[in-house]
Amino acid sequence: MSEIVVVADIDVAPGFELAGVEVRSSASAGETEKLLRAMISKGQYGMIIVAEELMGDLSARSREAFEKLTVPLVISIPMPVSPGPEELGRKFVSDMVRQAIGYQIRI
Repeated sequence: MSEIVVVADIDVAPGFELAGVEVRSSASAGETEKLLRAMISKGQYGMIIVAEELMGDLSARSREAFEKLTVPLVISIPMPVSPGPEELGRKFVSDMVRQAIGYQIRI
């Protein structure tokens, strides 16, 4: 039976795991390419979903080779990005101002 696996960075992986999807973490283009080649040769997966930023880090030649495959289907999708401390600070201040004066402002 074909399975689905997600290749993502360590920050996004837990969300997919909570949804019950098998996840492989990768931190570099070299690691991503090795993971993809190993999973493809294994023949266990019907679909491999790769974080767009990880797929973008691969060489154009490798990326094209992976994207041309039909079994397994290798697709890249954008992953959610967690807000940095600066964005969280802006949201906090904006929420406080909205609560205090009753209007939403852009900071």
